[in-house]
Amino acid sequence: MKKIQRREYVRVDVSLDIAIKPLNDNSPSLITRTLDISGGGLAVVDDGTSKWYKRGDVMEATIVLPYDAIHYSYFIAEVELIRAIEGRSDSPSKITFQFNNLNEKQRDQIIKYCFEKQLEVRKKING
Repeated sequence: MKKIQRREYVRVDVSLDIAIKPLNDNSPSLITRTLDISGGGLAVVDDGTSKWYKRGDVMEATIVLPYDAIHYSYFIAEVELIRAIEGRSDSPSKITFQFNNLNEKQRDQIIKYCFEKQLEVRKKING
């Protein structure tokens, strides 16, 4: 057996505030929270807005990354809709996006945030 790594970036489960605005039409914006994030993309809770969107739609996402109680990083990134996933009784419906045209500074901010979140989780587990 051989392990195949399919993700290029570490993904962390985290709830962050996010606003997503379609660029190409008058579809409604989505104000929601993330379910997870990585240097390559993110998943958000679908509040029913996904019926207005389709795979490949390009949108503008405004993301808030809290590094600690007083330091936040805000940035705007172009995202592309990958899929909408119907929820089940134990999980909400979600929409997944990949980042398009992120500059290295933005990607580095996200990756740094993901590593900090992983460290927090490990510290809690290990006491």
